Amino acid sequence: MRRLEAHDALRYEDILRIADQAKNDRDKALIYVLWLTGARISEALRLTLDDVRIDIDEDGRKVLVFEIFTLKRKDHPTRAIPVYLDHPQDGQLAKWLIHYFKGLAQKELNGSSQISEALINRSTGNMLGEFLSSWMKDYIATF
Repeated sequence: MRRLEAHDALRYEDILRIADQAKNDRDKALIYVLWLTGARISEALRLTLDDVRIDIDEDGRKVLVFEIFTLKRKDHPTRAIPVYLDHPQDGQLAKWLIHYFKGLAQKELNGSSQISEALINRSTGNMLGEFLSSWMKDYIATF
């Protein structure tokens, strides 16, 4: 088996194709979060609305920031992952996520869910993780 090179990695178009196959917006959100942050599935499944914020960087650019908690690092258990909204590709995915997160926040205000709940249901995330693993095996086999 040959070693994968940088050009073998998933491209933006691949992520859009995968997301188009999602059964619902929650699954699509997980795919986008994984792509944009590089988080492990377990880290993405722990995210809550409190872990996501819109910020302005020192240059005045709008940024969607994910506070990812990891058990792998004892010295720095969280890392902030910025996604710039003016980026031509990542920004489009981030804007979709903001719209999705606003819908979740509205449900919280209406009392139909709690803001501290995970953004993505664990059981769905596990099924999606299996789907992604299967898709990746098929994708890699094409090389």
